[in-house]
Amino acid sequence: YGKECDLPWAITFKPGVEAPPNIPLHPTQFYAIILEALIWCCLAYTEKKREASNLFKPSGALFYSWMVLHGIARIIVEHFRGDYRGDIAAGFSVSFFLSLAMILAGIFLIFRGKKRLD
Repeated sequence: YGKECDLPWAITFKPGVEAPPNIPLHPTQFYAIILEALIWCCLAYTEKKREASNLFKPSGALFYSWMVLHGIARIIVEHFRGDYRGDIAAGFSVSFFLSLAMILAGIFLIFRGKKRLD
């Protein structure tokens, strides 16, 4: 669940749910869905353009791009989360560092595949 907020799209949970009841919170679940839908649209558009232009791309480039975009989206959503996720260093959660690792791995794999084509 998200942090407390006073935005018009804030959500409240009823008692009996893990989230604090009757307090307006950021709808982090909705943020995640929107970001993943945007990622899907970007990747679908990229794939369509790649096929239409008959460009050869390294194997796995679309997946590696998803790794980078999903990692970024996850870090954005983590910023709005209100549940304690456990700090590792400098106030950042385990999820932040896993997302950062995914981003770096995706970037590395994209450039490694691109180098192989050159």
